[in-house]
Parts: sequence; C-alpha cells; structure tokens
Amino acid sequence: MKKKLKKLAAVGMACIMLCGTSITSAAAGEVVPPEHKCEFSYMGINEYQGQDMGIHPYYISDNNGNVTVKSCKVTLISLREVWRCGCLKVEYRNPHTIQRHSACGKGDC
Repeated sequence: MKKKLKKLAAVGMACIMLCGTSITSAAAGEVVPPEHKCEFSYMGINEYQGQDMGIHPYYISDNNGNVTVKSCKVTLISLREVWRCGCLKVEYRNPHTIQRHSACGKGDC
C-alpha cells in the first residue's frame, strides 16, 4: 500500500514539475521586442454569438397540391473578422450580424 502511495505521489510531482516547466517556457516565448510593429494577417470569420429570434411559418406543397405549414427557427448570428499578428496579438474587425434560417430554405441572409 505504501509503495503504491509513493508511486502515485512521484507521478503527481512529475506532472506538477512538467506543467510548471511548460508554463515558464511558454511565457518566455511571448517576449516582444520594443521596436515591434504589429502586422496583422487575416485568419477568417469567427461566429461568436447566437440569439434566438423566434420562428416563422412557411408553406410546402407536394406533387398532389396538398399544402403543409411548417415552422422555421430564426437565429441572429454575430460574426467578426479575426486578424492575428506574429506576436500572437489578435484583433477583431468588421462585426456584423446575419439571420440564419433553419428549415425554410432562405439559409443565411
């Protein structure tokens, strides 16, 4: 029992030391020279928030002329452009919103 406890303690200490080393080395890699001027590169679009806007009805007809009323969920999606510098600084630009329709066929508008 004591051997297992000692092994468990040793593994735990090794994990703690490894974690501390990785945090220290990561912090050392983020030093930016004072003369650095950020040059941002476009990384893509980020969807960062969604808000339910409700539902609306839409109509579907089959080959026989039968009409069915169905519901489409509408979500307001917030988007923004992500720009990143080599020093890992991130800027978000051009925020905008779109309406995403789940079923009616309008898609994103």
